[in-house]
Amino acid sequence: MQPETIPCDVLVAGAGVSGLAAAIAASERGAKTLLIEKNDYIGGTVIAGMHRYLCGLYGTAPSKTLNAGLSRALVSVLTKRNAVNGPVRLGKVYGFRFRPKDLLCEFNARIQMNKKNLKVLLETQLYAITKEKERILALYATVNNTPVCIEPKVVIDASGDGAIIMLSGAKYQVRPPSGRQLAGFSFRVAGIKGGREMLAIKVPYHVRFATCMPLEKKNECIIRMNVPSGADTGEIQNEAKRQMHRLCRVLPEFNHAYIAEFSPSVTEREGLRLQGEYTLTAKDVLSARHFEDGVVKSAWPIELWTAERGPQYRYLEPGAHYEIPLRCLKSKQINNLLACGRCISATHEALGSVRVAGTCISLGEQAGITAVKLCESY
Repeated sequence: MQPETIPCDVLVAGAGVSGLAAAIAASERGAKTLLIEKNDYIGGTVIAGMHRYLCGLYGTAPSKTLNAGLSRALVSVLTKRNAVNGPVRLGKVYGFRFRPKDLLCEFNARIQMNKKNLKVLLETQLYAITKEKERILALYATVNNTPVCIEPKVVIDASGDGAIIMLSGAKYQVRPPSGRQLAGFSFRVAGIKGGREMLAIKVPYHVRFATCMPLEKKNECIIRMNVPSGADTGEIQNEAKRQMHRLCRVLPEFNHAYIAEFSPSVTEREGLRLQGEYTLTAKDVLSARHFEDGVVKSAWPIELWTAERGPQYRYLEPGAHYEIPLRCLKSKQINNLLACGRCISATHEALGSVRVAGTCISLGEQAGITAVKLCESY
């Protein structure tokens, strides 16, 4: 079947929070933007992982987000939308507690506001790329099993797994699954009885490297297990059932509790990373390094989850923040390829800081802004 041709200024692959931010930023600036997503929903890891905190927005004080623009606007809107949404202390820094439906509502509203320049295609699978010298010319995909040919001026890989980076032949770094951070898998528990104050301590005691977070409904919580990278979702669902059965036996609060909802998939913390014009390092993060082309600020610690030791945190000095240079978003080999989210050019350790959702929103926004500027060259 001859594929339909879809021309655009900017193609964004991946509709997680970073890809959404990139697509919104590009379309708001007048670029004809196409956002594609392999799943049948937007929100990426934040939604699939049942997250309730946006990390990386603040430093040691919650008065103002480190980055202006979209992330600050989102915080403002979400705070007004519901009293549940707001800053909360997480270790030595602050995060932003939110309801996923509020975040999705705001992203969908912005998509609608920009529908003249922004088109979203779900259930879209990329399978091939054509390029000439140092430029991507076309990408081939199926949309609900219908073939399409996308012809963009600039491409942004926000896929999380580096789908475009790999297909394009751009250089990248990737660790074997055994050397990557643990992945996550969450499930929502309902039917909890009694006090919940101690569950954040009790659940990890019985389920290694798990976390437990109470929800707005008094009888519900979300349990997040940390599992090997690349784990099969079906097998992990069965493991979740076994762990839930154990919790029902050993914790009085769980005697009549049950699993009300599973994550749709295992969510990875680490995958393929672009080889960019600059590679951010752990030293850059911990020394609070600033750059001439610094475009995103962050104060989130280097957070690494390993199978041997669980979570480990290395913090910046109180009040300090580092910058992520624009060069980390630019491919070293392909002129019209950018990356955002956890695909940017960073070492394994540095990625432990930059990969969090609040930082990824700003990375996506900067990728979208840069893509619009690059379009002027083509």
